[in-house]
Amino acid sequence: MKNGRYVTFDDKEMEALRPASTRVIEVSDFVALEEIDPIYYKSTSWLVPNGEAAKKSYQLLVAAMDDAQQVGIGTVVLRDKQHLVAVRPLDDVLACRRCGSPTRLSGFRRSRDAPSRQD
Repeated sequence: MKNGRYVTFDDKEMEALRPASTRVIEVSDFVALEEIDPIYYKSTSWLVPNGEAAKKSYQLLVAAMDDAQQVGIGTVVLRDKQHLVAVRPLDDVLACRRCGSPTRLSGFRRSRDAPSRQD
């Protein structure tokens, strides 16, 4: 595309571009718990097994992640929007913590009233 040229979409095309909401968290990587700064956490949801058949697998996953002190990093689509999440064991259940992006945090400015290291 040349500069100054735009592509337009109608409502039907925009709807087709939205990701579909699912009840699936797609874990793409595992990292050590201490590698994630808590400042990135936005909100927490609790994950539970879906029925009796899933209980044993769920408990095994919680125990393995807890023993290894690992956090699953992945994505989930909620309300037609994809979110970055961290899934971690906490008190024998899985906590799913939505994460803010580093670019959102880059707008943070230290308050003028906050003491600096030199104070």
